[in-house]
Amino acid sequence: MVRIHMCGLTKNTAAWQQKRRLVTHTYFWYVIGGNAKYKSDTEEVTIVPGHLYVTPCNTVFEIVQDPNDMIDHMWYVAYGVHDLPRHVLDIDIEKAPLIKAVVVALIRLTCAKNVSQSTRAQQLDVLISLLPREKNISKEVEQIINYINGNINEKFNIHSLSKRFGYERSYIGRLFKKHVNIPLNEYIFTVRMEKACALLMENEKVGAVAKSVGYSDVKAFSRAFRRFMRMSPMDYKNSQAEASSV
Repeated sequence: MVRIHMCGLTKNTAAWQQKRRLVTHTYFWYVIGGNAKYKSDTEEVTIVPGHLYVTPCNTVFEIVQDPNDMIDHMWYVAYGVHDLPRHVLDIDIEKAPLIKAVVVALIRLTCAKNVSQSTRAQQLDVLISLLPREKNISKEVEQIINYINGNINEKFNIHSLSKRFGYERSYIGRLFKKHVNIPLNEYIFTVRMEKACALLMENEKVGAVAKSVGYSDVKAFSRAFRRFMRMSPMDYKNSQAEASSV
C-alpha cells in the first residue's frame, strides 16, 4: 500500500510557495480553481482546473502561481510510488469517468473527520491502479528507498546502507544514481528535510523534529534545514502558522 505523507483540501495563500528543489515524493493534486505552472528541467505544464496532476518523484521542479488567482486543490503527498511515468500526468477527469469517481471519493475522504490515513491510502491505491505504469527502478533500489522512507528517524548513510544490504559502497552509489538520477546521500538528506517540513507544519517543537529525522544535535539540524529551505526551522514554522491563519 502507498504511504501517505500529508494530504489536504486547501486554497493556497501568497505565503505558500513550491520553490525549485528536489522532491522525493509523488504529488497527486486535483485542481478546483486557480492559475499556475509546473516547471522542471524537462517540461512546463500549465495547471488547468478540473484536471488531476501527478508529478514524478525524485525530480527538481517548482510551482509558479498567479498571486491574484491562487490554486484551490485537493492534494496528496505519498511515498512508495515507483512505477509511474517520469513526466507529469495531466488528466481531464471528465474524459476519464473511473478516475473521476475515485477523485470524488478521495475528496470526500479528505474532508471527512475521523477517517484513518490507511483508509485514504486504500483509495489512493485504487487511483494509482488506474494510471499508466512504467517500471523505473530495480527491486534492489526500491528496497533501499522503502527502508530510508520508513526509518528516517535513524542515523544512516551510504556506508551503513551498503553494509545493511550487502553491497559494495561504490556499487550501491552507482546503482542508486542510475535508477533514481540523484546521489544516494542527497536523497537521504532531502527525505529528512521534507519530513522535517511536514512536522514543523504540524507545530512540532524544533528539538523533537530534529530527533524525528535522525539528528541528535539541534544546531546541526538547524544548519541543515537552513541549507535546504533558506530559512531557519523556527522561521519556517512561524511562516506556515501565519499562512494557515489567513
